[in-house]
Amino acid sequence: MFRNYLITALRNIKRFRTYSFVNLFGLSAGMAAVLLIFTFISHETGFDRFHENYNRIYRIGVFIDMAGDHSVNAPITGGHEPGVLAETVPQIEAVTVVELVESITIKHNGDHFHKNKLLFVDNTFFDIFSFPVVKGNPEDPFTGPGNVIITRDMAYKMFGTTDVIGKTINVNETDFTVSSVAENVPVQSHLDFDLLISFESLPDKDQHFNNRGFSFYSYFMLNEGADHEEALEQSKAFLKEYYEKFTKELGIYVTPFFQPLSDVYLRSEHLEFNPERTGRISNIYVFSLLALFILVIAIVNYVNLATARAETRSKEVAVRKISGANRKDLFRQFISESMITILIALVISVSVAELLIPSFGSIVNRHLTLHYAGTGMWLFFAAIIIIVGFAAGSSPALYLSRFRPARILSGTSGSGKVKGKLLKVSIVVFQFSIAVFLITSIIVIQNQVRYMQNKSPGFSRDNIVAFHNLSREIRGSYEAIKNELETHSFVTNVAASGGVPGRHAPVQTSYPEGGNPEEAIMIIEINVQDNYFEIFDIPILEGRGFSDSDRPEIILNQEAVRALGLEDPLGKEIYVVRSKGEVVGVTADYHYHSLHEPIKPIAHTRFYPQINFISVALTPGDTGEKLEMLRETLSSIDPFYDFTYFFMDEGLRELYDEEERNGKLIGYATLLSIIISLLGIYALTSFTIIRRTKEIGIRKAMGATEGSILFMLYKDLGQWVLLASIIGWGFAWLAMEGWLDGFAYTAGLKPWMFVVSGAAAIVIALATVTGLAVRATRANPVDALRYE
Repeated sequence: MFRNYLITALRNIKRFRTYSFVNLFGLSAGMAAVLLIFTFISHETGFDRFHENYNRIYRIGVFIDMAGDHSVNAPITGGHEPGVLAETVPQIEAVTVVELVESITIKHNGDHFHKNKLLFVDNTFFDIFSFPVVKGNPEDPFTGPGNVIITRDMAYKMFGTTDVIGKTINVNETDFTVSSVAENVPVQSHLDFDLLISFESLPDKDQHFNNRGFSFYSYFMLNEGADHEEALEQSKAFLKEYYEKFTKELGIYVTPFFQPLSDVYLRSEHLEFNPERTGRISNIYVFSLLALFILVIAIVNYVNLATARAETRSKEVAVRKISGANRKDLFRQFISESMITILIALVISVSVAELLIPSFGSIVNRHLTLHYAGTGMWLFFAAIIIIVGFAAGSSPALYLSRFRPARILSGTSGSGKVKGKLLKVSIVVFQFSIAVFLITSIIVIQNQVRYMQNKSPGFSRDNIVAFHNLSREIRGSYEAIKNELETHSFVTNVAASGGVPGRHAPVQTSYPEGGNPEEAIMIIEINVQDNYFEIFDIPILEGRGFSDSDRPEIILNQEAVRALGLEDPLGKEIYVVRSKGEVVGVTADYHYHSLHEPIKPIAHTRFYPQINFISVALTPGDTGEKLEMLRETLSSIDPFYDFTYFFMDEGLRELYDEEERNGKLIGYATLLSIIISLLGIYALTSFTIIRRTKEIGIRKAMGATEGSILFMLYKDLGQWVLLASIIGWGFAWLAMEGWLDGFAYTAGLKPWMFVVSGAAAIVIALATVTGLAVRATRANPVDALRYE
């Protein structure tokens, strides 16, 4: 019996090639898109779950509240308090403190290895985290101070083997002995490192903790069987009391919070100073919704097409019924055929997903692979085959099995009322509502991204290259480098600074002399050298730039003046943390960070010569040749410097990479949704024309023109698409208003965005059915009325 169903299904696929292609394309494309999206979702939600005790591990964070509505919400702590916490809360099994140092240069036998990630950690690090030790003592990987643990890749890069125990490497001008080799850090880890050094190896661990302040990431693991709620409450109460002893007198109020390890990657986008790139739980919600939209559209479209085509198989059903087939047999046949078609679509969808997964991974900036070993994918496949197979097979079986064979074979079964039309119209309206929603959303997103990229940040960003990850030799020879660079005719300016716009800068407390420290504000401190304001073309509105005076000087931006409440700022003394300086100038406001945030108070200082960036302004053109000459200048000072740079305009565009990537993904999803929705329009139009064949024939016999009949068909379609547009517009307005709330500066929602999306939907829909409609109006009415 099944063999007969299989042969019949394959024959029908071959006989109705156009229908089969449309059906298989819509379903397989939809399922391929869903597979890709859920591969991304599975990757994002699987972070840090490889740790054996991940469900008992928490990260400590603090909400630092200050006067003037300024605050910091970050997963940072000091170095001392976690250890004291472990001694106070009995349900805590272990704690560890981590400090990240990026772009470390390692030296070995005259070779230099750049851009390595170093973590300073406690000896308890491996008690909490499950990073396997492949060489060395797993119970005591450090074995003592003065030792370093490197990863497998690092061992191969430096030595070509993992048999490196006892070998010496130089890290930051200090020699360390390799005591262990750890397995490479999994991709799904929010912590990443190439080497680990114990805090015990520092000359003075306590002094290091005191100097670095809130610069550490701290974790603790609860005992197995611990009452998590009780332990967290005790920990919060202790830390709150602990911080009050040191910060209350400064007007700083610290409230601790704790993140489960499995939440750290996805639920930290609202936090500052994350140690690594984080994901966004909002992306998971958006992409899950996209996957659901696409899957539902593809499934209902498939069912709709199967039902629309049922009329063409009425004679086949009549012959089967005359031959003795009952309703159950018809159900088996249609459901089997449907499942076979879906199985073919699944094979196609998996093949397409495998082909597209590298490109999809590059769009979302992730390394993704399809995993077939887990049960989730196979359950998904089985559910699709069973649910869709029954839905698509039972609908035409129910529809056709009601007719009497005599009426079918006489050609009169197609007359009568158009039953089920309301359901089919509702399905198409639903599909196109999603398409209009997505079209509108992508227009808003792209408009906002362009607005952010093109809006003036308040400073010059063109033709400026910034060098970073500077070596000790280059920092110490800045004046000589500056003088040498200025001899090049294509260099128009050179400046050094602790930070540049778009990059991280320390946030400090600030208040006027004679003011109340408890009313201090949060302020961004940028340590700058000569020419910083000139190279970025930041105007000084009041006062002057820095002088050569030994007296500490400060230049504020306008927002800092407002936040500090300084009516006449020039000559006033203010504190930045515990350092005091005189305000000698006020600059115009500019966006140091992205447009996600409002302009923040900024203090430009010269308390000490901190040089993290060297910025060079170039004349336009011949970038490659100029960079090579700049490389030669820097290499003359430090031959081993890893030439690391970025152009300011490109660096600022990177601040909106996430929105740009999401816009691309939603754009592709929109295109796919439109294509599948058009198949739904095609199906409904086919169904309508089949059911109205005799009506069209009568109208033509009574003298109706082809144009009037075409208008009648277009009118029906137009009203459905208009209704879908109204529904899609409403949801798009609500969703995009919420999305734009995440930006301090927006391009807003404009009426033209909705007009364009609606017009696009109507034009695309009409273009899709024009061929069917024209063919129907040109049909000979005699063919439609020969049985009347």
